[in-house]
Amino acid sequence: WLPQALGVLVVLAALAWAWLSPLRDAQAVVQTLPERERLPSWFPWALSVGGMAAFAALPVAYSEGDSDEFDTKIPKGAIWRERELLDFYFKVRLWWLLRPVLALPSQVYQLVAVAAGGVYLWAATLVARAMARDRTDALVLVGGLCAVGNILLFFRYVESYAPVTAISLLVIWACWRYTGGRASFGTVGVLATLAPLFHGSALWWGPMVAVAWLVRALRRTAGPPR
Repeated sequence: WLPQALGVLVVLAALAWAWLSPLRDAQAVVQTLPERERLPSWFPWALSVGGMAAFAALPVAYSEGDSDEFDTKIPKGAIWRERELLDFYFKVRLWWLLRPVLALPSQVYQLVAVAAGGVYLWAATLVARAMARDRTDALVLVGGLCAVGNILLFFRYVESYAPVTAISLLVIWACWRYTGGRASFGTVGVLATLAPLFHGSALWWGPMVAVAWLVRALRRTAGPPR
């Protein structure tokens, strides 16, 4: 219960911080921020490549997740009733392609987890560059996103949660940019539709997409900021 209580406090603190920092003012600062105060352009790629190296070198226990299930059913062509349509389809097709190299389907899951970790870290820098008011803010945001428990999914964890975690971060980034008029609703819609096709848990992003649309609509009605 203690980690859960601390997690609730962190969320409440983040909400309070967001409430005390007006969205309109924050975006105005970001748009006029000098390039020297932003994260350097090489930082996302360095973080992504370095992260994938760590994910590949330091795996979690191989028996975690559904590795036995995948390894016994996929090779013989058995029907695996998964709700993660795109996730499962992509991994099965990838395994059939890499069968000469990878002996077990669960090894594909490990490979995809590491790749998804690279996308997650790259997306974390996109979120930080979009939301931060200076370089310190950006580093704090990246550090927070790298410190959440879901980061363990990318250490070659054999399950179906890694891709949806990475895509969900892109949904957050697109919604934020849309509220400021820097992304189209089509971008939000594509990412928000793609995410639950990889895993149904991403349907929880529905209210955030609706709120982003309402915020943008209210700003159009209110006119330009003073």
